[in-house]
Amino acid sequence: MRRTDYQDQKDIFQGSSLKKASTAGKANAFPLPSSKGFSLIEVLVVISLAGLLTTIAVYQIDPAIKKYRLTAAARLVFGDLLNARTIALKENRSIRIDFSSTSYNLVQVDTGASIQTRTLTAEYPGITVTKQGGGSVVFTSTGQISAATVQIQGPSATRTITLSWTGRVVLN
Repeated sequence: MRRTDYQDQKDIFQGSSLKKASTAGKANAFPLPSSKGFSLIEVLVVISLAGLLTTIAVYQIDPAIKKYRLTAAARLVFGDLLNARTIALKENRSIRIDFSSTSYNLVQVDTGASIQTRTLTAEYPGITVTKQGGGSVVFTSTGQISAATVQIQGPSATRTITLSWTGRVVLN
């Protein structure tokens, strides 16, 4: 009975004596290089590409961080304005927000007691907050307000919070 090519291959993979016979005397058509590792040029190319990509990433991150700080500060002021309106409605008393360039203060109008003071420079350096036209914002006991605009300014951009006479607070 004659062996098939399939049986010969099966014997080679199972480690029979045919394996030695089939590989003996054959030269390797694609010899592997005798040295192992990378050449100096390959390493220098990879290092220079990594440096170039790092430089590009650093220049992209800096504006993104400034934008993030401005957005976070605007959301903080927005939240505090909503909180002031909620306190005015809940306690049935007027709440005033006094703005300075780097901070603001929530005050009960009838007692003059300070409810909250927030300084933006500690958490968000380079960010200022101002009310257009100066002065303060007052939420009445019904949550209403005279229309106003509050600006949060960063090094490269400005966010605006609009307060309507109904007491609605909108972050633009």
